Amino acid sequence: CALPILFSMNSTMPLFFIMLLGYVLHRTGFLSDAFVAGANKFVFYVALPVQLFRDLGKNDVRATFDGRYVLFCFAVTLACILVIWALAKLFLKGTGLVGEFVQVCYRSSAAILGSAFLQSIYGDASMSSLMILGSVPLYNIMAVVILMLEAPTAQAQTGNMAEKLKKSVKGILTNPILLGIAAGFAWSMLHISMPAMLDKALSNVAGLTSPLALLAIGAGFKGQKALGYLKPTAVATVVKLMVLPALFLPLAVRFGFTDEKLVALLVMLGMSLRHQPLTGTYLCEGLSPGAGTYLVFDGKGDYTLYRQSGVLSAGTYAEDANGVYVLKGEGLTVPYVTYDGKDSVHFFSVPDTYTYQRISDIPTYINVEKP
Repeated sequence: CALPILFSMNSTMPLFFIMLLGYVLHRTGFLSDAFVAGANKFVFYVALPVQLFRDLGKNDVRATFDGRYVLFCFAVTLACILVIWALAKLFLKGTGLVGEFVQVCYRSSAAILGSAFLQSIYGDASMSSLMILGSVPLYNIMAVVILMLEAPTAQAQTGNMAEKLKKSVKGILTNPILLGIAAGFAWSMLHISMPAMLDKALSNVAGLTSPLALLAIGAGFKGQKALGYLKPTAVATVVKLMVLPALFLPLAVRFGFTDEKLVALLVMLGMSLRHQPLTGTYLCEGLSPGAGTYLVFDGKGDYTLYRQSGVLSAGTYAEDANGVYVLKGEGLTVPYVTYDGKDSVHFFSVPDTYTYQRISDIPTYINVEKP
């Protein structure tokens, strides 16, 4: 009995220690919010795609690909989302927390922590690619659907659903992690040998994935804010860490999934959602009335909404729930935004929802003075 426990501790505790180090360094001021944002962006856009490409490219995907496993991940993810959503609408009716609660319960750090755990235990993270293919695209599609339908302005903005879904599909097709997986599959299928110089360079970049991601997760931890909604936070934590794994891991075993596949499923079912700080500058593009406006969050609790011709609104912001921020300032019809934890915020203003994309991790004021 001692040996399996010791093996588990040796595989998981180093990851926890790195996250703890990130938390301590951030609390002491050694690591800034700008570092966390930059590290998250580097991992998401560069290091993790390179790691997945390298792991897949050097393996024979024809021998390792398991369509049953991908479909199982998809089916379990969809079942989790629909059941949690139905229960949330029943028990959280009228609280305004349904959308956020569902997000917290079903979303996970599947790509980052899945790769980190598999790399730590097996020395290879290629199996996380199959889990990502089965779950992450569905995460993104359902996030748009749920947040749109559960928003206070849902009835007024149903006409925007098709446009939002189109943007979500575009985001999936341009997701760097999925592009890294696709490139790895293609490289392997073409049986191209990896030159030693290229393999070493990619190995060095891929080796940055877990340390940087784990430091950023620890540095971005905001436990105090969750206490404001202690009851729904506690319920969501129990659902994510205990209920979902207890329900679906035995089912996975019955289907014959073991070893790396089971570990990847455990991450998908039982790991919480990570997100980087909101701090930065966001731009609204497209043809909406909000196009050309900038939304700035300074990391100290102040926001500014402006065009290059002048400031439209300024005030303070605070996190109200996981990924939901309340704005207090003049001229705001519906004073809150939802944040996806990476590069997008959805600004609610009756009767529309405006999407802003991050253009800088640093608060930036173009042709206007900071209020």
